[in-house]
Amino acid sequence: MPDWRRIVIGDVFELPSHDFNYYRDLFLFWPFFLTAIVGVTTLFGTKHEYRLSGECLGLAAICLFAARERVMLVGVSLGYMCVQGLIYFLVKRDWSAFAICFLSGVAFLLLVRSAKGYKLSYRIAKGGGTHIVSILVGLSSFLLTLGVFHYWLTR
Repeated sequence: MPDWRRIVIGDVFELPSHDFNYYRDLFLFWPFFLTAIVGVTTLFGTKHEYRLSGECLGLAAICLFAARERVMLVGVSLGYMCVQGLIYFLVKRDWSAFAICFLSGVAFLLLVRSAKGYKLSYRIAKGGGTHIVSILVGLSSFLLTLGVFHYWLTR
């Protein structure tokens, strides 16, 4: 007889990894990602807010140095910037967006090519899937990053 609880719920309540580095990298994803996006956007935007850009890129660098798997963080950010630059170029026909798309796309392809046999430094549970702990760590990181941005921009 099949175990319906296991079929419906699955392994949601198990830990995806027993390594602290996995959770640290998962927590640092949102601060790095959002500060890198804001930093690049304000650097190449119409107003050129260099102070805000420098602060955001400095925070992104701190998050990057604190992470263990830097290749993953940089790869996801470069891929996102490439796709967003392409969408903005197709919608607005802005050549600076195309330049950002091209540069981040080339950097992303070079990163993917150089990381061909790359293995993570920590073990993740087999089968992948989404776990409650991963969702809670990611959500708390996202909300904390938004709270810091709100405090930082309204001071």
